[in-house]
Amino acid sequence: MDNGALQVLGRSFSSPSYAALFSIQDAGSSRSTVNGWTAWKLENGSSLADIRDSLLSDGNGQT
Repeated sequence: MDNGALQVLGRSFSSPSYAALFSIQDAGSSRSTVNGWTAWKLENGSSLADIRDSLLSDGNGQT
């Protein structure tokens, strides 16, 4: 979203981990933690962590 939040199943989350945890619990998992940076994947298998690292190494993620 414009404010950096993630929207999953109609709810907004301030971090990828909160969004991932909500999603896996909604699917029936009893897990209480998950690393959203590595849990979310693109179709090509890249994780959010991979994308973040790539942007930071290219200098595009620096302010």
